[in-house]
Amino acid sequence: MTCRDEILTCANRIVSVKGCNEFTIAEILTCMRSEGTLYSESTIRTHITSRMCHNVPKHHGTTYDDLERVERGVYRLVRPA
Repeated sequence: MTCRDEILTCANRIVSVKGCNEFTIAEILTCMRSEGTLYSESTIRTHITSRMCHNVPKHHGTTYDDLERVERGVYRLVRPA
């Protein structure tokens, strides 16, 4: 599973439990660690804050429009499952 896949799985799980389409990086990190992720915290943070977020400057060759930054440290899924 890619880092992106793991993030999306955790994000969908978190918003489903919360009943609100918002989550923090800390919640994703906690979820991914509990699932035994092999990805480092910095890789996960980079994916959330830059590679997967559609409303931030693009600094990577490959980016995705999976997430939207709501405010500092708070994100939402563009298309929740």
